Amino acid sequence: MEASPDQAQPAEPLLRVEEARFDLDGKTYRYFPVPQALPLDQYERLPYALRVLAECMVRQAAQNAGGHGSIWRQSLSKLLAYRAHEGADILFQPGRVLLQDFTGVPALLDMAALRDLVAERCGPAASRRVDSLCPADLVVDHTVQIDYSQVQSLRKPKQSALSGGATGPAVDSGLVSSLNGLNLDASCPPPPPPPAIIVHSNYPPTPTPVPTMYSTYNGYAYPSPYYGPVAPPPAQFYSLAPAFHSYGPANLSGPVPAAVPNMVQPSFAPPTPTVDSVPHDNPGLPIQDEICPFHQRHTYWAELLRKNQAKEFRKNEERFAFLKWVNKSFGNITVIPPGTGVMHQVNLEYLARIVTCQDGLLFPDSLIGTDSHTTMINGLGVLGWGVGTLDAESVMFGHPITMTIPKVVGCRISGQIPDYTTSTEIVLLITKKLRHAGVNGCFVEFFGPSLEVLSMADRATIANMSPEYGALVSYFPYDELTLDYLQHAGRSAQVECIRKYLTEVGMLRTPQSKEPEYSEVLEIDLSEVQPCVSGPKRSKDKVLIHEIGSDFHKALIAHQDSSKGFGLTLEQTYTSLNVNVDGAFHTITNGSVLLAAITSCSNTSNPSVLLGAGVLAKKAIEAGLAVSKCVKTSLAPGSGVVTSYLLESGVMPYLYMLGFEVIGYGCSSCVDNTKPLPGPIVDAIRQGSLVCCGVMSGNRNFESRVQADIKANYLASPMLVIAYSIAGRVDIDFEREPIGFTAEGKPIFLSEVWPSRQEIQEMENRFVIPAIFRNVVGRISYGNKHWSALETAESDLHFPWDQSSTFIKPPLYITELAENLPETPKSWLKGMRCLLKLGDNVTSDHISPAGSIVRNSPAADYLSSLGLAPREYSSYGARRGNCEVMMRGTFGHIRLKNELSKKEGPFTTHLPSGVPTTIFEASQRYKVEKVPLFVIAGENFGRGTARDWATKGPLLLGVKAILALSFDSNYRANLVKSGILPVQIDRTTYEILTGREILDIELPESEEDEQLKVSLVLNHDFDISADLRLDNEYEKSLYQDGGVIRQKMRDLVAES
Repeated sequence: MEASPDQAQPAEPLLRVEEARFDLDGKTYRYFPVPQALPLDQYERLPYALRVLAECMVRQAAQNAGGHGSIWRQSLSKLLAYRAHEGADILFQPGRVLLQDFTGVPALLDMAALRDLVAERCGPAASRRVDSLCPADLVVDHTVQIDYSQVQSLRKPKQSALSGGATGPAVDSGLVSSLNGLNLDASCPPPPPPPAIIVHSNYPPTPTPVPTMYSTYNGYAYPSPYYGPVAPPPAQFYSLAPAFHSYGPANLSGPVPAAVPNMVQPSFAPPTPTVDSVPHDNPGLPIQDEICPFHQRHTYWAELLRKNQAKEFRKNEERFAFLKWVNKSFGNITVIPPGTGVMHQVNLEYLARIVTCQDGLLFPDSLIGTDSHTTMINGLGVLGWGVGTLDAESVMFGHPITMTIPKVVGCRISGQIPDYTTSTEIVLLITKKLRHAGVNGCFVEFFGPSLEVLSMADRATIANMSPEYGALVSYFPYDELTLDYLQHAGRSAQVECIRKYLTEVGMLRTPQSKEPEYSEVLEIDLSEVQPCVSGPKRSKDKVLIHEIGSDFHKALIAHQDSSKGFGLTLEQTYTSLNVNVDGAFHTITNGSVLLAAITSCSNTSNPSVLLGAGVLAKKAIEAGLAVSKCVKTSLAPGSGVVTSYLLESGVMPYLYMLGFEVIGYGCSSCVDNTKPLPGPIVDAIRQGSLVCCGVMSGNRNFESRVQADIKANYLASPMLVIAYSIAGRVDIDFEREPIGFTAEGKPIFLSEVWPSRQEIQEMENRFVIPAIFRNVVGRISYGNKHWSALETAESDLHFPWDQSSTFIKPPLYITELAENLPETPKSWLKGMRCLLKLGDNVTSDHISPAGSIVRNSPAADYLSSLGLAPREYSSYGARRGNCEVMMRGTFGHIRLKNELSKKEGPFTTHLPSGVPTTIFEASQRYKVEKVPLFVIAGENFGRGTARDWATKGPLLLGVKAILALSFDSNYRANLVKSGILPVQIDRTTYEILTGREILDIELPESEEDEQLKVSLVLNHDFDISADLRLDNEYEKSLYQDGGVIRQKMRDLVAES
């Protein structure tokens, strides 16, 4: 269904709007009545997401009537006729900023260094004014490292408090009663936990072959459809997996013969224990003698969490001390301690305002965040998306962000969700359809008759996946479900005020609301949802559960450069290796599941799938199933709320017994914050060129993103993560093959342990209650014992910089920008030399330092001069708080092509000497010579992910202007914020410029023309005209002050 073209004309400039008021519970609230301030028919046609932008523009125009009010009125005029002005630049002032620790630290270092500078020049009183001008929250969630997990600990058995003979506190009656699935009674000794047997589906105790069609090739048997005649499956093997050599696990009682090819030679190991003994895979319930470092109560799963947190603090103590000082010293900046949760989950449960009340003035909550999955908050009706650090920093300094009017795609939701599917499958279906429709850079807004079917957790998960299908925003308008969530989250006192305000400004969607007009409308039928996963390389490649086996085997032999292929030969697909892990042999082959992680911000916010995983684990344990010890398992909850309801519902012990122990709160496996696999397994993978698999409830599955040695990664619901970890392989057909076997050899099918939707719903209604949210929120500011014990500087004005630090340093550009504050930009655009001449499509990755710090680079030379060994260099991401490292890595991409250098990489030629050198060394020589620099570039300069060091790096190198055929819109805006002049040239000018000339840029005297021109004077003689890309009055004013930070300095000095 296509919407009709928008014929609306831009509205007249908005005049001054008077505030309206309403009284509630003895309080008076003020707000701007947007529907009354604008033409009602135009406002009602706006999608709800754009109404949030419109309210911001009305409010800013009214509050800045004597300043930049005209800019806001121009933006509003374009927005009201948004379909006729798609792609036009407008301004937006977010209400708050959300930072994560890696990308947020540089912004806070700027704040701390700026405070030092102002204190030095204007005194301590003035320095206190250096603070964020809007609420800014930094959540420490990207430092979690899975250094300890049950596979790293090799699942050593702990003596169970339930089996007697244990020392330590006795198990409490509440825990005993919660384990009713094990028929325990507090008054009598409980029976031992059911025995588990390590069973590969390829080798059941009692082989019962499935009637599967097999083909043959060179003597190998494999499932159809493939080339070759049909042959019966090998009698000794149960599954669809290919035949293995005759020396399988049943024949292994000693070392593997050295003559056997394609085999990792294991050390001698004793025979695997019989089923009468308790194997290491199923340790039973450990003694409840651990104190959870988050909830501060006795629990049975805290050991790995405690170890990981202790190591996390040792590795990041310097950064954490700085962040704790920031939390104490800045009034409008809050640091959420490490070990609290994933930033987006914390934002959803705790930070989101829905409606902000600022000195009695109400307006919709909105934000930008320095993480691409900030969009998760769109599920709650709060408008927000991910940006670069410089954008976030400029908002903290009180500046708006520049954005283009987006295309708004309406997504109509219809149909009913099938009973056998989960929320994750809904998300994967929507991701595939939106990716196929092409919504890159768009606002997607959901509506339709079945919108109420989607829970708040479903909506948040869908919105979280925006980056995976390319949308800038995936917006669910405020409705009754939003208000119900607030009640459920223990925030009932705010509900009536929020309801009243949203109704008054026309932002509360009801079934009777008039449907907005969209640029385009897509249809999604929820009845099409089927159990599925996504992979093995991309999140958009949805695979139905019953097709994953054939899809995976086709991917093995497909070309390596294809979207799914791994480039194996047909013979390589049948390689299998037996590996000695902790005294027992395990078979590793293509398709073996070696990592199973319930992780990421995408699914760990959804009670239905997490409780479902817990119920599935309970039924699996009761059936005698277990997970092989060669599978690395982990559970990283989105917040303490998740752990609380898993604990209170009684499913946590069963997750523990399958290896899914809580390892930390934050981004873990989804961003490769995980320790490598055990050595023998890695050796087997590399020697056999095996394509082994990871299954996780994450949002990204690029090859080697999760683990360097795991090539195939599948995104799945937490319930399917459990299922595949038990099965031990991905090429299993759950409808026809058992997931495992009991000790007696009885096959257990997934359908026998899969929880019903009703079971999960009853448990969610019973245990996900407001008290849990209130209890967890009450502990957020405390953090854990490591955070509480962390010592910080006594002074809240000056951070004590450690001159020997290689991670945290005061930014040099703060001092450099402060020099000669009264000067205007015209003075530094004379006598310029070219640092680089680049071609088309140079991305932010080429400009900004990224990846590992390699030897023989300027950054490595610097770190070596400080006494660091190469193994200690780490990455640019880890050292992004050290400007010395980052400026040396700017333009450091090994494939960078600079016409001033004869070789690829971070090289150039110093002029006029003609000496070839590195880009960094040339910039430092120019700096000594007091020569300003410029860069020449082709089309689409700066495209890609917004990175603060893509502009801060060139600034530190001395770059004052960039001349390009065209700019990425976000990058161009960030250049202005950094004080670097963007100039757009034509192709003829690009060809004329060699990079060896002396350049003067003459700015226009008059600013009356909308499109300003500059003069490029080459060698004090030849004059060329070019376009000055300062696109509105705001940017012109900002550049005249030298960028965001320099403008802030000037304002603070002037006020003092």
